[in-house]
Amino acid sequence: MSASPEASDCGFVSPLASQLARFLALKHAMGYRYREEGRVLRDLDRFLSTRLCAADPLVTAAVVHEYVARRGAESETTRAHRLTLIREVCRFLRLDDARVVVPDRRSLRIVRQKFLPRVLSRDEGSRFLQACTQLPPGQGSPIRAAVLGTALRLLYLAGLRAGELLRLTQADLDVETGTLRIRHSKFNKSRLVPLAPDLVQRIVSAARLWQSATGPLGRIHRYFPALGDIGIPSPHSAAGFMTR
Repeated sequence: MSASPEASDCGFVSPLASQLARFLALKHAMGYRYREEGRVLRDLDRFLSTRLCAADPLVTAAVVHEYVARRGAESETTRAHRLTLIREVCRFLRLDDARVVVPDRRSLRIVRQKFLPRVLSRDEGSRFLQACTQLPPGQGSPIRAAVLGTALRLLYLAGLRAGELLRLTQADLDVETGTLRIRHSKFNKSRLVPLAPDLVQRIVSAARLWQSATGPLGRIHRYFPALGDIGIPSPHSAAGFMTR
């Protein structure tokens, strides 16, 4: 049986390609971006393409266990993410085929470490901000200190997610009111974030440095796009390193 046009457009090739395409379309219709999950869903599709029979593509408990089994030195969290996805898929498939097994989380014995948030004290916060102003220039980028330092300050002081920071454009910052617009973030929600005047000036200065190094940003271009392209590590990894 050949895959439907929708399945082909999604890149699915397994005997369950059309069902996976409908599952993905449902998630999008519900308002979920499903970007990372969509990537993992295609990984699941490739796995199923080598495990299922085209005549009767039934997802059994054995198939689920093999898919969720540990791969190399990966963490239990990664396994748990795969289990969450295949549970969602199995629930969807079971609507059409009652034989589909929806795996029980406890049956696979995945033990996840409890997440403990790291809240900086005032002294730690002050030292973090001071460190942001003392970053050494990178070997491949003379603007590393100013741009990465500004990115880290913005993450900490405005409470942004790393992805939100990397998507910021010049159109999102109102310099006169000191307001930052975060567009279509988690659950496709947007919000306004007030900024201190000195932080606004740091963003503007960093943008000028970026422009001097890479050319005009333009109204729709991002403030912090692909930092690695000019020798600057991502603010997410850099922040983790600086707060150890």
